[in-house]
Amino acid sequence: MSQNRSNLQADRRNHLDLQINLLSEDENTKMLQMLQAICEHHNLAIGNDPEIRAMARKTGSAQESDRVPGSRNFPENDEFGLGSGHALGFK
Repeated sequence: MSQNRSNLQADRRNHLDLQINLLSEDENTKMLQMLQAICEHHNLAIGNDPEIRAMARKTGSAQESDRVPGSRNFPENDEFGLGSGHALGFK
């Protein structure tokens, strides 16, 4: 029983960590897009760099968690009070 509870806690922590990482990736992508737009506006050559364009493309990270084995929403009344991430703005 204790092992099952420990595994469930680890799964919840890993799921929350994944959600935070995906949110960070989305934020970083948006910042790259904004910096690229500024560079293009000022006619800087770096604004047209193909490598930066590739990095600034959205990865579709919202669907990434659906493809991760074991990824799922946890009950709202979990012992960490984190629910399925709604308090952090995740869906």
